[in-house]
Amino acid sequence: MTRLALVDPTTLLGREIAVEIERAQFHWEEPLLFHTDDDDEHQVVQVEGRAALVPPLNDIEDLEDRAVIILASDKQTERHEIIDRVLESRPDVLFLDATGWDRYRHLTEPAMDADGLASGNRLHLAHPAIVMAATVLEAVRTAEPEFVSLFAIDPVSVFGKRAVATLARQAGARLQGGKVEESVGGGVLAFNIESLSGERLTEEASILLPGIGVAATEAKAGMFHGHLAQIGIVFKEPVEFDDINDRLTQDPRITVVQPPLNLDAIADRNDILITDPSISHDRRNLALAAIADGTRVGGALTAASILRGLT
Repeated sequence: MTRLALVDPTTLLGREIAVEIERAQFHWEEPLLFHTDDDDEHQVVQVEGRAALVPPLNDIEDLEDRAVIILASDKQTERHEIIDRVLESRPDVLFLDATGWDRYRHLTEPAMDADGLASGNRLHLAHPAIVMAATVLEAVRTAEPEFVSLFAIDPVSVFGKRAVATLARQAGARLQGGKVEESVGGGVLAFNIESLSGERLTEEASILLPGIGVAATEAKAGMFHGHLAQIGIVFKEPVEFDDINDRLTQDPRITVVQPPLNLDAIADRNDILITDPSISHDRRNLALAAIADGTRVGGALTAASILRGLT
């Protein structure tokens, strides 16, 4: 039976992954749970209505018999040096990085389903916007898409649950005209948006969407949750609007809604919400907006999809 360790199941993403592993019924050994916070106290996580104790990760031996390690931390501590040592000494272990950090980026390849296991046993979760784009492309694949442009806007929840509370304090300080003392991701995101380089997102999307031309840009904004993606698709030949709309509407992973899209409507959902698509006059260009709960789409659901390849 597969032996799995979930590190930091009390974070926003860690809780969702713990629940999804339980729901997936992989028939594995019950996962070992550890936390990497600085204190030595045990934590408690609720999984499907039952409480589980989460001891601190203290030594490499805690993970020595684990075949799979999922890391869902939202801050770096000295305990992550233990993870570093495990990865150095255990080339056989499947490591799934759900943190989004640079710390393990040079070791891992992006993955969004079981096919990612073909890339090796050092993986990180694909960006939610790429998962959304891949889902839309899959729905319209027979219309022969040949290029996709992607603009991803990330919420503060990508920096962890502490960042959500920090954003609220930033907003309070700005409303009162005071100086903002705390940062989120290195900046002030309350009532703000910050553009990023799209180089990494383009590289990752190119790996996960083979055969499709890709260009991507990225930004982070003062939203509590919900990933927003503006998706543009170019088709090889002109398409019919009704045909494309039907394909999107009939895909069970997609819900087509009338604009405006509302981030409040996406929490705890497993599907992707998209606006009514727009087709260019030459009928070769499709444009739409999509949102998803990034702790689910591109998060826990993606992790479970990858792990399903082990069963």
